[in-house]
Amino acid sequence: MVSLTLHGLSVQETAGRREGSGILDRLSRADMEQFPVPADHPDLRGYIDLALRGRFPQPVLQLSGAARQVWLETYVDQLVTRDAKALGGVQGPVLLSRYFEALCVNTEGIVEDKAINGAAGIARMSAGAYESVLSDLFVFEALPAWTNNGPSRLVKRPKHHMTDTSLVTAALRGSSLFRVGRHPPNSSPQTNPSFAASTQPSAAHRVHSGPPGGGPSPSSSP
Repeated sequence: MVSLTLHGLSVQETAGRREGSGILDRLSRADMEQFPVPADHPDLRGYIDLALRGRFPQPVLQLSGAARQVWLETYVDQLVTRDAKALGGVQGPVLLSRYFEALCVNTEGIVEDKAINGAAGIARMSAGAYESVLSDLFVFEALPAWTNNGPSRLVKRPKHHMTDTSLVTAALRGSSLFRVGRHPPNSSPQTNPSFAASTQPSAAHRVHSGPPGGGPSPSSSP
């Protein structure tokens, strides 16, 4: 049996541009002419829209506006209720939903666990179980600190990532904690969601089967 990690669509795929080589192939050539500035490059609001749209095939390619938002919100509700329960080890979808929201507020950030746990109102042991479940559902990952010093890496805090930025907007619907566009985006490519959407699928194997639909989670789409 072979295990494959599935990723969402790249920005190139969502835009319908599938010709030419991928970004990693072009980077390997060390030639800046391989990266011409596109005529229709997005502005700040355009980059934000890309992040809000996410990378799930069905809502990106087949839905828009309110219909897309309903799909995403339904998917998040399904994740913290039915899908999490099926994996076991989770007591109470309300607490898991709070923890999921706290992670979304701090996505792409380095935050102490106790701050996230306090925001969600849960104990440390419960948080560990919730994080494990969300990781098994492929909607959350903790990126280890980047350092060449092995022992130093053990003490540095990981960065929390939701695997698709559209999950953040869906989970924080109506939340006063989330205001898109109020603060300028992080210019670091390691934390820029549009950069991640362009490179992550190119750096891993992906399998597409059947019509567009579903997402990176092993659960069924709503």
